[in-house]
Amino acid sequence: MLFICTGNTCRSPMAAALFKQKAEEAGLSVDVASAGVFAEQGMPATSQAIEVMRKRRLDLTEHEAKSVGMLQYSPNDLLLTMTRSQARMLVAEYPQLAAQVHTLREYVGEEGDISDPFGGDYAEYAATAAELERLIKLLVDKLMQ
Repeated sequence: MLFICTGNTCRSPMAAALFKQKAEEAGLSVDVASAGVFAEQGMPATSQAIEVMRKRRLDLTEHEAKSVGMLQYSPNDLLLTMTRSQARMLVAEYPQLAAQVHTLREYVGEEGDISDPFGGDYAEYAATAAELERLIKLLVDKLMQ
């Protein structure tokens, strides 16, 4: 399972951490990672993302951004983006992955993009984290079926 956003410093690392927590609680064994379509290798998670996740007892302090192009994919990997434009970019660059690429919202039966809190205040990060947490719960439920 790979969560993908733009810079891999807020949405996708938060989604990956939340998914790992919820999957473990549900007894699901799934490898999880995150990456960005325009990530600068090695960048840390933003301080707001770290703080928002700390409140959920999740630690992003060791996170280092990774570029989508630096990762290996298997035919069974599910690649979940935060926006439709990220999904389109991924499919344009890696057409062989088209069947595996979805937005997180689309995959759980919803429409729309997940807003990017980058550059925003703590409240914006908290709202994005709450939205991700809700969507991740739906994702885990879907995978458990």
